Amino acid sequence: YNYNSLPIDFEEFYDTCYDNQIKCNKIYPQYFGNEQTKILLKFGINNDPTSIFMLPKFKEFQPILLAYTDSDIEGYNLVITKNNRIVFQKTIGEMDGETIKDFKILNNYEIELFERNLFILCASSKCF
Repeated sequence: YNYNSLPIDFEEFYDTCYDNQIKCNKIYPQYFGNEQTKILLKFGINNDPTSIFMLPKFKEFQPILLAYTDSDIEGYNLVITKNNRIVFQKTIGEMDGETIKDFKILNNYEIELFERNLFILCASSKCF
């Protein structure tokens, strides 16, 4: 597999991938379509994400990041498998237009979660 390197900072990922898809694909390899389907089946994941990111194995555990980016609410779920079965699953990132829940996955697999509220100030027809 093409594994993503740690650490992963969601804010850096989002900025990179929003601005430059070629650079994004190099730094943050993702799986789509048939390749994605094969990986999901192999690891016993019954979800249907937009794309997936393979994280480096940790001992006998395989962490996989599932991205749901094809709707108004974007979400990122961390799934951890062992022996091709899910042993842990949690939403670690989400953007719903009002709040942003983002994350960092550090080199030691420690996960930092952050939540920010969005506030848009509009005067006349201009929004800030």
